[in-house]
Amino acid sequence: MFQGGRTIDPMAVNIDIAPTLLDAAGAPVLPGMQGRSLLPLLKGNPSDWRRDFLYEYSWEAGGPFTPSMVGLRTERYSYTEYLGIWDRNELYDIQNDPDQLNNLLRDSKVPNYGGNPLKDPELRKAVEGFRKRIAEIRRP
Repeated sequence: MFQGGRTIDPMAVNIDIAPTLLDAAGAPVLPGMQGRSLLPLLKGNPSDWRRDFLYEYSWEAGGPFTPSMVGLRTERYSYTEYLGIWDRNELYDIQNDPDQLNNLLRDSKVPNYGGNPLKDPELRKAVEGFRKRIAEIRRP
């Protein structure tokens, strides 16, 4: 179907596996199924591919203590908000820090709901953009 032994740059996530297998088998992707077939990318047709994705986790009363969180992963950044529990969010420049060791927000209090704005105008603009995009994706 395609030439092997090469890498592709577009962002692929685990929810793309099932649509890819269905596409390869000639079966339709089921209604409501998330993700997209990777076959067009593998065949060299990366038209209109995703540039970001949302991830969410909701606290479970019966499980270990992990805060509810929502995040956005873009081609360059990984941004995470811890909803209503902690006052520290996370922002990593994954091009320059692929192991996510340097939280760009570590010296700034970034409350989840209102509060003090970031002092660095570039970071403030980035965080505002991430929050806006998260709201767009989550909008029903």
